[in-house]
Amino acid sequence: QESDGACAVVVVSREQARDAPQPPVLIAGAAQGMSHEDGIYRPGRCEELWSTAGMAEVANDLYVSAGISPDEIDVVQVYENFTGQVIMAMEDFGLCKRGEGGAYVQSGVIKWPNGRTPINTSGGNLAEAYIHGLSLVIEGGRQLRGQSTSQVRDAKHCLVVSGPGAPPSSGLILRRAA
Repeated sequence: QESDGACAVVVVSREQARDAPQPPVLIAGAAQGMSHEDGIYRPGRCEELWSTAGMAEVANDLYVSAGISPDEIDVVQVYENFTGQVIMAMEDFGLCKRGEGGAYVQSGVIKWPNGRTPINTSGGNLAEAYIHGLSLVIEGGRQLRGQSTSQVRDAKHCLVVSGPGAPPSSGLILRRAA
């Protein structure tokens, strides 16, 4: 969908955030990367990654940097460039096992308000706006502040996934401030 719009995220120290007009949201972890072959990073994709979003290493680095596991994710915002890539990203990020993404989605676990891990609660790029993924970070912030129009109750951690299948890709875990 064509969209005209803008988003902004202001990143400051925790001390500076205390004086902000909105409750702070913490960056618990961030990671980015590309697929690699023989230990060499390449812009393309090696053959064994064609059935993935190519983000398993990014996911591992992200969870390590945030100090949490996939079971602690309450809400997810995924850049949905292609439906298949979203399902494969859910597998890469450990929300379900490899090859079980279709059944995972079909089970209703990603639906708001009663799913275990609602995905793209603002509508994502398809239904809210295609602002190249930054709107997904904004929705993650809304969720953790309790300000979303599709609020996930007691959300503490939000996973934001950017560009599955289109390396370089990135992930972000946002945490509600205590």
